[in-house]
Amino acid sequence: EEEEEEERLPEDMDFDPEFMALMAQRRQERAEEERKHKEALRKQFEEEQRKKQAVLDAELAVIAEREAKERAIKEAEKNRNFDEVMGRAAAEISFDFTFG
Repeated sequence: EEEEEEERLPEDMDFDPEFMALMAQRRQERAEEERKHKEALRKQFEEEQRKKQAVLDAELAVIAEREAKERAIKEAEKNRNFDEVMGRAAAEISFDFTFG
């Protein structure tokens, strides 16, 4: 308890007003520097996030394009198979009418 009392400044102690103003100015300057630093870090973080998102978007676009091509190939193959089956069926039907 005695140490605490020694560390406290007497209430009636006067400080030089110029010194106090200088200390207040330094606190303000330090606070402004901290604010600017935090803002710079925030902007850097946001830029990194934008870059990561751009990479992800590009990868997703490549995957979507690949899937669209695969679907188109499967659809074309399905249509060819259908046309082939319908062609054979039509040939069989006309064969039945010809030799029926």
